[in-house]
Amino acid sequence: MIRILFKDLLKPENSIEKEWYVTNGLGGFISSSVILCNTRRYHGLLNISLEPPYNRYHTLSSFEEDLVIDKKPFKLGVNQYPGVFNPEGYRFLEEFKFDLYPKFTYRLGKVYLEKEIFMVPFKNETIIIYRVENPFESNISFYFHPYFSLRSIHDLNSNEPPAFSDPKIDKKELKLEISKLSHPIRILSTSGIWKKGLDDLKNVIFSTEKHRGLDFSENLYMPGYLHFSSKASKIDFAIRFSAEAVTEFDPYLEKQNFINEKNKFIKESGAVEETDIILVGDASNFISLKKDRHGKFSKTIIAGYPWFEDWGRDTMISIPGLLLETNHEDIALEILINFTKYLKKGL
Repeated sequence: MIRILFKDLLKPENSIEKEWYVTNGLGGFISSSVILCNTRRYHGLLNISLEPPYNRYHTLSSFEEDLVIDKKPFKLGVNQYPGVFNPEGYRFLEEFKFDLYPKFTYRLGKVYLEKEIFMVPFKNETIIIYRVENPFESNISFYFHPYFSLRSIHDLNSNEPPAFSDPKIDKKELKLEISKLSHPIRILSTSGIWKKGLDDLKNVIFSTEKHRGLDFSENLYMPGYLHFSSKASKIDFAIRFSAEAVTEFDPYLEKQNFINEKNKFIKESGAVEETDIILVGDASNFISLKKDRHGKFSKTIIAGYPWFEDWGRDTMISIPGLLLETNHEDIALEILINFTKYLKKGL
């Protein structure tokens, strides 16, 4: 487990250099810094492959939570603008943990908020699970603002907003029809009501892109927001972002499916020591399904996140470490057989 405490998160300039990734086994991934401030154009919370594992599309860039607790406001989001971070949600971040997926713990006066973020295995879905400890039963109003980019993963938005139809809202669901996607993006919540509200972000900057000498700012779009109020001592709820043809979901079942999929790979490797378990867990992120022109799936190896796909050279170099040392000879054989389809005169 990787653990970072509050005292190490006070300086955002240092915290944004620490990044995390979670993948879905289809070439899609979610990623950000440990304070959830995006520093790359590739950072995002629902990056999907339109042709697994290729043609990645950037959808949900970030989100912000606003809580009003007994009339006192707390803003948990973090975005970077020229010379300033706003909001400064990292000030309330008590702890960051990463054990297969990231977990964030915030202290808001006498209220604690914990959130976990992960992807559903082999689906283009991201789930956020929230737990709120409210021991004195304070009045809490919760607002959730999602911000979308809707672009190729390699591009940045110009001044023109991306093309999507007018958002459709049905109480606990917000739906976006996007021409690039075969299914609409559906945002489903287990608590609260979705409302329309076009409150965009302008000129958000990505500091790593700036350091690389590339374009580094873009606009993000918020088609709606979630709101609910509660005085309960314990509040549990979840939000799902999906580009799949599904409606209902069980966030805790999906979380267990994610953990089971990761633990299966780790268990088969025989890893026992904590360092080995972390390394094997990370190794599993690079194994992905690949869809051929007949719609059949087979295994492949991603050459690297966030921008690479599967390359023959990198695959051959990495097979011993990723698959043979982790006791996954069957996957290695499948990949080698699939790559023989691309042989030409011995190359």
